Order: sequence, then C-alpha cells, then structure tokens
Amino acid sequence: MAKGKPKSNKTFWIYCTECRKFFCVRGRPRPRQKVRCLCGVMGDVRNEFHLFATEKQAAAFAKTHRELIAEVKETLATDGLLVVTDRSSSDEANRSLQGSFEDEEAPKLAAVEAAGRDAVARHEALNELIEFYDRFRASIPAAREKCVEACKLDVDLTPELIKRAKKDAGRTKLRFIAFRRLATIYSTGGEVLSAIEVCEQARRLGLKGYEERIEEFRAMLSSD
Repeated sequence: MAKGKPKSNKTFWIYCTECRKFFCVRGRPRPRQKVRCLCGVMGDVRNEFHLFATEKQAAAFAKTHRELIAEVKETLATDGLLVVTDRSSSDEANRSLQGSFEDEEAPKLAAVEAAGRDAVARHEALNELIEFYDRFRASIPAAREKCVEACKLDVDLTPELIKRAKKDAGRTKLRFIAFRRLATIYSTGGEVLSAIEVCEQARRLGLKGYEERIEEFRAMLSSD
C-alpha cells in the first residue's frame, strides 16, 4: 500500500496580546502545540495566541486590538477609573527591584568566576546567568546587554564543549541555550540579520533546530 505524501509545512502568523506584535512561524499548528513569542510569552498556539493564515490578516487584527485598548484606556481615564501610579511609589518599586536584581546577580557571577578554565562548569554557570538576565530583560535596562554578553561568552565556549562531548562518547550532557536566547534578543531589537548570523553559527557547529529559525527570520526580512 502506497504511503501518501508527507504534509508540507506552511507559513502562518501569530499575534501576541502581551507585546501586541505578530510574527511568522513555519510548520503545521497542532491544537496543544507550545509556542514562545519573541517577547518571552509561551503557551498553546490556539489558546494563548491568535492564529492567522496571512500576514495581512494578522496586521489587521493587531491594528484593531491596539485601537480597542487605546479606546478603553481613554474611556477609563475620562471616567476617572484609570489608576495612575504615584511617581514616588514607582521609583521606590524600581529601587527595590534593582536591589533584588543585584542580590541575585552576585552569586551567579561568582559561580562563573569560580569555574575558572573548567569549560563545562563555566558553561553551566553561564547558562544560569543567561536565564537570570533573560528573566529581568523587560524590567531592568542593563539586563539586556548583560544577557547578550553572557550569551557571547558561552557561544565562544561551544566549539570546545562539543569536542569534549564527542571525546567522552556523549556522557557529558550539555544544554546550549545561548544561541537561541541571543537570536531572540537580536530579533526583538530589530537586528534580524544578526539573529540569522547567530543561528547560522549554531548550525555550522552541528546544533539542531536552527534551520526553521533561520527561515522565520528571513520571512521577517522579506515582509518588511
């Protein structure tokens, strides 16, 4: 019995209500498929996001959604129902957040330093640091650049780590997150070409799963 042709991947568009942006994805969306927006929000593709077949449909929905939010805010402000945070309270909250950030950052930086020239230990410590900075990217201005620098340090370690993993027949379990995080940071900042370069570098090193990311980023460039 002849088998049918495998279903080809399709390009579709997703709108995220958290960051109010839409982005291109290549594949075949499944009901409970997990998708992560470039802003970091993750959820089921059909439950947490709005799915569209074309960029034009996504753009029209995005425009309507943004206009609706603006109208609601204006109505609430007119009726005196929109609460404006007191600046002094906001400044105090920011100082508290900065203090928490610095308190958590210190031991993670110390762990990277303590790893010395041990590539595996340094890689694991950098992974922890990258995830920490990534968590604060939206709330602490300096966290973005610090995350970029931590990612670059780990990217530089990757060739050595791959050689070591091959020598011990895969007994060393490694988790490479720097390339994906760095590509995401670049793409969300409008540096799509830099995001593609990072993904190309990961692919040349033999890391899996970057072909689709490259196609997504190229689609973003062609849609501009």
